[in-house]
Amino acid sequence: MLFLLLLVPVLSDATDGKEIIESLRWVENADPIKNANHAIETKDYRFLGIAGRGVAVPGLPDGLYWEYTKKYGINVIKGTSDNVWGEEHLRLIRLATKYAETYNKKMLEHLAKLPKSSNTSLNLTRGACAPLAG
Repeated sequence: MLFLLLLVPVLSDATDGKEIIESLRWVENADPIKNANHAIETKDYRFLGIAGRGVAVPGLPDGLYWEYTKKYGINVIKGTSDNVWGEEHLRLIRLATKYAETYNKKMLEHLAKLPKSSNTSLNLTRGACAPLAG
């Protein structure tokens, strides 16, 4: 009887892993430049983050991390984690990391062109650190 009680959480965790993997599939066909340009048009200057023990922002130099993420926010890509659900999940996390790096570099290019006073028109309607789903 004890064996069955211990087995149930393992099975439910396996189901969650499949859902997490599926939540990242969008990144396989996503265009980071196109999506960054769309975000720029709507003045959503948040950077994309990858969840792990903390939140990494690929493409954002370490010296700018705190200043820029405080000023513009982070949109964490849903399904990324340091809890990896197998090779497919790892592949998708790596793909999401490359996507985020390209997106964030495009965002940095745009932000470098903005006048310093433009921060007041930011669109942060979904919060400073919201998950990004495909």
